[in-house]
Amino acid sequence: ARLPPARCHAQGARAVTTWPKNAWYAAAWDHELGAGLLARTICGAPVVLYRTLAGEPVALHDACPHRWLPLSM
Repeated sequence: ARLPPARCHAQGARAVTTWPKNAWYAAAWDHELGAGLLARTICGAPVVLYRTLAGEPVALHDACPHRWLPLSM
């Protein structure tokens, strides 16, 4: 079954895409995720991905809570 495309709502000079938030989305392949930081945009939100020393994958909002600079930098 094909999923319907994401809805787009015009809002001023830009379009806003709505994505289902309570769903699973593939962020990266396992070979892409290593000890370094990997920046991605998922559903319009900036995300930074990495693995812990134990090898567990971690996903965080890609923004410093103090200055809102990307953590991936």
